Amino acid sequence: MREIDRYRRYFAARFAQGFPHRVGTRTVGREAEFPVVDDRGRPVEVDLLWPEVAAPGDLSAVRKDGMVIGYAGDDYGYYREVGKGTVEVVTRPGSSLAEVAELHEAALARLDLAATARGHRILGLGMQPVAEPVPEFMTPKPHYRAFLEALGEPWLWFTLTSGDQLHVALSEGEVAAVAATANQMVPATVALCGNSPALGGEPVGAVCLRELGLLRTLRERERHGMTRSVAATIEDHVDGLMGTVYLVHSDPEGYRQIGRPFWDWLIADAPSLEDAFQHFLWHDHYNWHHCRPRTATGTIEMRAACQQPHSEHMAAAALALGVVEAHRELAGLLAEHFPAGVPADFYRSAVVGGLDLDDRYLKFIDRALDLCGRALESRATGEERYLEPLLRRLEDRANPGQEAVRLLEADGLRGLLDRRALPRPAAAERSD
Repeated sequence: MREIDRYRRYFAARFAQGFPHRVGTRTVGREAEFPVVDDRGRPVEVDLLWPEVAAPGDLSAVRKDGMVIGYAGDDYGYYREVGKGTVEVVTRPGSSLAEVAELHEAALARLDLAATARGHRILGLGMQPVAEPVPEFMTPKPHYRAFLEALGEPWLWFTLTSGDQLHVALSEGEVAAVAATANQMVPATVALCGNSPALGGEPVGAVCLRELGLLRTLRERERHGMTRSVAATIEDHVDGLMGTVYLVHSDPEGYRQIGRPFWDWLIADAPSLEDAFQHFLWHDHYNWHHCRPRTATGTIEMRAACQQPHSEHMAAAALALGVVEAHRELAGLLAEHFPAGVPADFYRSAVVGGLDLDDRYLKFIDRALDLCGRALESRATGEERYLEPLLRRLEDRANPGQEAVRLLEADGLRGLLDRRALPRPAAAERSD
């Protein structure tokens, strides 16, 4: 057996061990990122909010590389992201979207009180609306500096973006099938949930700039967004990741650049099987595919959506869960509509124009939403109601990014901030 095959088989077996043989009711957990800004839309350092966030005393500081990166408790936590002005709100797994929504809303209300106390706003947008991607705005974590050295300017795009990710529990036998279908549903997700049309306070010609910027700037197209090839098995999934460039190596001595395919590093360094697998997991984490199986949690991470407007904040999560629950039916629908594969034009058109799409793509989205709704109904927890904003968007042929462009054109940046920020508490409004 070739040495690389020994690693490949070990990785696939270890990766599969993170997923149970059977899943009953799927649990879900949310990772929601938000831009924090001042009244002029300029980014505000999240660290400034920690004293108020931590004041009740029920959260513990989370430390990494000798610095506080957030605060977390039993139900939710807050973390600094790559950008100093982006906060991630993470909820524990729940048995339904309604449970996750309750936890998320409690966490966000607490965060908003901390922001309001300082005159700042929490935005329901997929990007910082004013900031530019510059090194000074990057959170100074050592491994972030290492990735900046490895990728250069493209890494700085992550200082601006805010996604809305959902983790959904999977069984071992469905990992590859769910990931394959979810990957092909990315254009529909971007069309429905794109919400990042501004840079420097102005529209930029794409309603999902979060996506467009990363696609344009990352050297490896295969590293971000939709995967070009479909992995039929966990072994195929592992094999694809082993072929991508190993950017940064982590060990007790710190971080260092590698800059060649992961399997080349394996052959050259020849670590033990288990040590190699732990480095593979690190490498896997820094491949930013939109539908990522996560062995550490036994979930698939659905990450194609921008952060949503606060009044419709569960829409992307509902779509993600619906895609997982309906993956078999959606696979058939995809084959019917796109027998030669999902056209690249669908993806590009969704990134640039949202739901301003060719009718054949709109018809596909309509039928896909129906299947997702039926799948959520079968869970018997009322989760299908969270899809209602997406049905309205489809009827109006306008996603939040398209609406944000109209707000910018009609009312300027102030109008966008007022509409996409969490409403200020009445007491705070009176004190202004």
